[in-house]
Amino acid sequence: MLSCGGGIFDEPEGHLSSPGYPNSPPHAVSCQYVIAVESGFTVSLSFSDNFQIESVDTEQGLNCLHHWLQLTIPDREPIKLCGSKSPGLIATNSNTVKLEYHTDDQGLSNGWSLDYSTHRVQCPMPGNVAKGRVTPILSEYFYRDHIFVRCDVGYKLMMDGQEIESFSTMCQNNGQWHLPLPECHIIDCGEPEPLLNGGVIFLSGFQNQYLSVVQYHCNEPFYSLFGGVNVTFTCEADRKWRSNNDVVVSPTCLPVCGQPTKHLSAYQRIIGGDDAPDDTIPWQVLLNIDGGRGGGMVIADRWIMTAAHVVKNKGITAPPETVRIYMGYTNIETLTDPHMNASSVHVHPDYNNFNKIDYNNDIALIKLQDPITFNPSIMPICLPAEDATYVTGTMGFLFVSVCESSLHPDSDPVIHGEVQSPQYPQPYPPNLLKQWELLGPHGYQIQLSITHLDIKASAGCHQDSLTVLYGQKVIGKFCGQENSPDHPGKELILSPGNTLTLIFQTSNSSPELQQHIGFSATYKGIVIDCGEPEPLLNGGVTFLSGFQNRYGSVVQYHCNEPFYSPLGGVNVTFTCEADGKWKSKHNSVVTPTCLPVCGQPTKHISVYGRIVGGDDAPDDTIPWQVQLNAGGGGMVIADRWIMTAAHLVKNIGNNTIQIYMGHTDVKTLMRFPVYAASVHPHPDYNPEIYNNDIALIKLRDPITFSSSIMPICLPAENATYVTGMMGLLSGFGRITEYGPTSAKLRYVHIPVVNQKICSEAMGKLTNNMVCAGVPEGGKDSCSGDAGNPYALSDDGQFWAAGISSWGVGCARPGKYGVYTRVGNYLDWINKTMQEN
Repeated sequence: MLSCGGGIFDEPEGHLSSPGYPNSPPHAVSCQYVIAVESGFTVSLSFSDNFQIESVDTEQGLNCLHHWLQLTIPDREPIKLCGSKSPGLIATNSNTVKLEYHTDDQGLSNGWSLDYSTHRVQCPMPGNVAKGRVTPILSEYFYRDHIFVRCDVGYKLMMDGQEIESFSTMCQNNGQWHLPLPECHIIDCGEPEPLLNGGVIFLSGFQNQYLSVVQYHCNEPFYSLFGGVNVTFTCEADRKWRSNNDVVVSPTCLPVCGQPTKHLSAYQRIIGGDDAPDDTIPWQVLLNIDGGRGGGMVIADRWIMTAAHVVKNKGITAPPETVRIYMGYTNIETLTDPHMNASSVHVHPDYNNFNKIDYNNDIALIKLQDPITFNPSIMPICLPAEDATYVTGTMGFLFVSVCESSLHPDSDPVIHGEVQSPQYPQPYPPNLLKQWELLGPHGYQIQLSITHLDIKASAGCHQDSLTVLYGQKVIGKFCGQENSPDHPGKELILSPGNTLTLIFQTSNSSPELQQHIGFSATYKGIVIDCGEPEPLLNGGVTFLSGFQNRYGSVVQYHCNEPFYSPLGGVNVTFTCEADGKWKSKHNSVVTPTCLPVCGQPTKHISVYGRIVGGDDAPDDTIPWQVQLNAGGGGMVIADRWIMTAAHLVKNIGNNTIQIYMGHTDVKTLMRFPVYAASVHPHPDYNPEIYNNDIALIKLRDPITFSSSIMPICLPAENATYVTGMMGLLSGFGRITEYGPTSAKLRYVHIPVVNQKICSEAMGKLTNNMVCAGVPEGGKDSCSGDAGNPYALSDDGQFWAAGISSWGVGCARPGKYGVYTRVGNYLDWINKTMQEN
């Protein structure tokens, strides 16, 4: 036997052939060739076409009985090659291969020839990373190739629950990536900084994530934002909340000064002095200094202003520990407990009044130990502007908390006087025609008081008479004596405007027979009084200027925010005009309207709940939610209207339906039922396929909205249902498919599902249906949730996208909840409410 040691071949490519090739060797051969290259490469064998190794034909095919070329690859069964057909190209997918060539002394084999080459090990395609990018993008990846992952703006790299700064992975020699791909999670800016004397409302976004938008607001009307405008902050990619001016510092709430929540002129009519109603003079304080009393005023959250002589007596300033400050009440008994303490007392340095003679510079400040939080009963008064002027005659208020004010009589009216007939109190002459024109300032009326009248009586006063006119309109025509039918008596005559005309005429009676002495009257100007402004339903009125509803007074109507807002979005001012009517600047006399604010709860779920799969809803976060005794829920859409599913109420009478709202706890909720006046299922409701599964319930009595009861918005005319858009589902239904109903209002966030995907999972859907849920299940409505709201949000305002209608089980994988698409029913909803 011819022995040949082929040896080990470790070059990346080479050529091998059998001994004597392409001729047969003279003797038996046993040769071994080992190709072993660097790990991470694979060997490919390319045999030439001239291949001939003796074989034996059997029923089973060729048999390499005496001559063969055996290929051995690690971890695989050896392969024997023989015959006259070339194996061609063999990819071993290994970096090591052993070739053993064997022939005996008999038979002829011309042998074989091959070229081998090596290639880098290939790794699988790495796949994609949601909200991230894998680079470089290649058609194939091989040993020693690297890939990198970068997240989109606003997202962070996460691996095994930990955030990482960067990521790369390498294709290994075993054909696998040495690290799995990471995930890109949305950035979380954390809770916005709290705002002292204010708060924050989420307008859009979720869980403080990237591009979430919050709005800071102050506790109005006691504080207002510096700059006067509510500021929005956005969660940016650097994980900081920033305003549109790139500011990262939260805003400041400044105290509102000099604007009490209640106005004196709305309560009392005695100019000389009266008890102050609560909350009308909220800056007033009472000082107690070693048993002595004085007054003062709040000017800042830690500062009181008073007279220097109150805190300094005989040249000695009262120690702070002897000063007690009382505020917030109008009743002295209530006012004296509790009190606030002073930390320091600051008398003007130029105050010098040892003998109580010189009160120049009579001013002092008291600093409080603790700051005040302002409210309706405690608010600061404004300090004067730099250019403030003290105009003689300007009306001011004097507030006294200890002494009594003395009553001063009214000053003389602007116009006043007396009118008498000629020769009064002697008999008036015949054939007389005398006229007086009384004229007052604009905004005044003329009040006429006829103190005495003695005019010859005649039918209809057609002979002698006193006629009073306003313009061309006769207010009265008088004659006779006291107790005569045409005598005015003691009744005052008030002109509608600022003019009044008196005409006195006499007949041609003989002077010697005429003994009537005529008349005497007084007149004065009276400021026009428009009376109390019309009350505003779900709102109120604030006096901005003027006094006692008189001419030129200005009031502003406001709605009870944040539950109602004025039609047109702006608070309207009305002025008392000269015609005695309150008019807006557009000359309207109709009071404004307060419209309910929809879809804007006073508290936001993202501030409270962090469990997306389902959680108890905090109070006031889903204020449109209602529960029906029909076994499902619904939603408030107007002050007398509830929207729900038709299949809940189709066969139930008005008198049997009870509606519950305003609470998140079922026990409390059920204590306060509201009753239906009428029920309106959609006329085309189809119970077999749940098409048009929508109904309206009209309430017997309107709702006054509050933080716990507010309507949800109806969809806009052009509302779109975007696949993947996250919505809010709420209700009191079952927590699991076979579990009990919930004792608390619960909520879950689930996305809108593509209509085609949902149809494949749920069966045929109509265009009046929309689906929501997740393919893995676990988040869904359940039994007892029919009629409940599925709400989408635009810029922090929720709108009724769907009504929970039907499904298959509860939260099953591969199944979704089906909801009535409310956007298709706007015309029917509005028509039904208008007609009923």
